Amino acid sequence: TATVGGSTKAATASATSYTVNYGTKYSVAYTANSATAAYTYTASSAVSGTVTNTTSIPAKTASASLRYYTLTVPATTNQSYTLKLTTNSSYGGTLPSYTTTATKSAQSLSVPYGTTYSISYTADSGYNPGSAKSGTVNGATTVSHNAATVATATVTIIQSANQTIHVYTPQKSGGTDHTSTFTCPIGTTYEAEVVADSGYLPGDLSVK
Repeated sequence: TATVGGSTKAATASATSYTVNYGTKYSVAYTANSATAAYTYTASSAVSGTVTNTTSIPAKTASASLRYYTLTVPATTNQSYTLKLTTNSSYGGTLPSYTTTATKSAQSLSVPYGTTYSISYTADSGYNPGSAKSGTVNGATTVSHNAATVATATVTIIQSANQTIHVYTPQKSGGTDHTSTFTCPIGTTYEAEVVADSGYLPGDLSVK
């Protein structure tokens, strides 16, 4: 916004020129653009003077500061996660120190706009890991983990003539009776028995 000889002109970002008398005083004040998701802007300092000959005020540019946002990675259960961060080639910035090895702990990091993150998972015993995920930080971001799932085993029951094999989970008393192939979570306890048909003695059980 230029003030020339006491007259304030309309704010503009374009080049302007004025014909004024010798000795006219002028001042130019700058207003920065509003912040964007990527940058905040700081206006240049004001300038002023007195016209004693043809005067040209150099072009000025507001200083831009890259914005940083909080990336929150919650703790995980039944699996560990490995986090990798990469700055965006267009925006740059400086990455913080963070845990790059497998961990279950939560992390809260201040990262530059445009940072990409990738997360991979390693499951605890008896679980399948969540699928890997990735994303870009364009504002305050909280990661939603892909959960680990319980690993399952297939139990194959091979029946034979004149008797029936029963497999009970987690035990016979109050448990579920299986007489054909079934699946269950790894680590499930079981009891098994052979019940012979009338007139027969039961054979032996074997497990492999």
